[in-house]
Amino acid sequence: MLTKINDILEKLLLTIVWPLFLLYIGTIFMQVMCRSFFDVSILWLDEVALMCFMWTIMLGAAVGLRRQVHYLVESIPDTYPLPSLILKLFAHVVVAIMIYVFIDAGWGYTKMSMWSFSTALSVPWGYVYVSLPLSALFMIPFWVEAVMKDIQAYRNYDIAYVRDFDNEV
Repeated sequence: MLTKINDILEKLLLTIVWPLFLLYIGTIFMQVMCRSFFDVSILWLDEVALMCFMWTIMLGAAVGLRRQVHYLVESIPDTYPLPSLILKLFAHVVVAIMIYVFIDAGWGYTKMSMWSFSTALSVPWGYVYVSLPLSALFMIPFWVEAVMKDIQAYRNYDIAYVRDFDNEV
C-alpha cells in the first residue's frame, strides 16, 4: 500500500520538477543570450532561475531519496550482508535527523524570510524557502518505505542464514 502511495507521490513530484527544471534552463539560456548579444542583464531572470533551482533541487532530493540514488560510499562490501544492513539502518537514522532539521529549521527560515522580498519580482523569499520543509514532508513516506525494505531484507537474511547453517550441520 505504501509503495503505491509513494509511486503516486513520486509522479506528482516529477510532474512539478520537470517543468521547473526546464524553466530554470530556459531562464539561464535567455540570460546568457541577453548578456552575450545585447549587453543587457535582466534581473528578474536571475530571480526566476534561482527560485526554480531551489524548488527543483529540494523536490528532486525527495525523489532521489525514494530512488536511493544519492551519493554512496560503500565501506562494507555486499559480500557481508549483515554488517551492510546494519550500516544502512544507521544511515536511515541519520536521514531521519536530516528530515527533522529540514522541517524544523526550514519552517523557521521560511517564516523569517516572509518579510524579505526579492528585488525584481517583489515576491517574499519565504515562498522559495518553504521548499525545504515541504520536500522533507515528502521525504517521510519515502524514508519509511526504505526502512521497511531494509528491515525486510534483514529478516530475509536471518532466515537464509539459519537455513544455510542448518544445511551445513
